[in-house]
Amino acid sequence: MKKTMKSTLRLAALALVAAYGISCCGGAKKNCNTACGADCACGDSCACTAACAVDSAKLALQVYDPNQPLNLQDMNLFLEYDKTDTIKVSETVTRKFIYLNDLMTVIVDFDNGPMAQPDPPHSHPAEQISYVAIGECDVYIGDRPVQHLKTGDIFAVPSNVPHTVKSTTKQLRLVDSFTPIRADFIRK
Repeated sequence: MKKTMKSTLRLAALALVAAYGISCCGGAKKNCNTACGADCACGDSCACTAACAVDSAKLALQVYDPNQPLNLQDMNLFLEYDKTDTIKVSETVTRKFIYLNDLMTVIVDFDNGPMAQPDPPHSHPAEQISYVAIGECDVYIGDRPVQHLKTGDIFAVPSNVPHTVKSTTKQLRLVDSFTPIRADFIRK
């Protein structure tokens, strides 16, 4: 049974490799096939901050291999809102976040609404999905027409597409998820 499970996981990981173009480089230095052309080891980030290729088959086996369990005691697996430090982004914007290796969730609070104009658009290599938890906003994504969203709505932003929001209520809370993580949010 264990051998069949490992074979199935290896095939699933290889299917992910084929579907998403992630290559298994076995830890060797490899070109990341990004605009910067930087070389990196598997799991590392390129010098240009674009995500590197990851050994997906090895990762899948590590995650599901009962002989090598994750050390959950050393991982931050909970964000208790009232017990988590608030990071002040500006006078009117704060954030709190939690993350794993490849996934990050960020709670962003805007207390500057309603805004006369949206913030300048920005982009990042990470894909983003955002949930409007409190308030309403106008969302600008690339060349799409502006979309007005309210509490309970969700929007998605593809990698490297310019986007921004404009709060149309006094308070706006977005719950953003990013993959890969936004390393620029993590203070060392």
